[in-house]
Amino acid sequence: MEPKTYKKDELLPPRVAAPMLGISRKTLWLWAKKGKIRAVRTPSGRFLYPLSEVKKVLNAMYGFPVSPYDRL
Repeated sequence: MEPKTYKKDELLPPRVAAPMLGISRKTLWLWAKKGKIRAVRTPSGRFLYPLSEVKKVLNAMYGFPVSPYDRL
């Protein structure tokens, strides 16, 4: 089974986005509340995180290049 690749603007659930950033889901939620990362709130109240935002935060934290051709 191959690892899943995500489209550029795909929305990621916290259980996927948090490990990509090396943080807990609670920390991810706090970052969204503080505005460190943009989150999309669904009508049901869930928070989803755009892959492009996760990449921006990774770049800011670790200096990883952000490119439309990157795969996480």
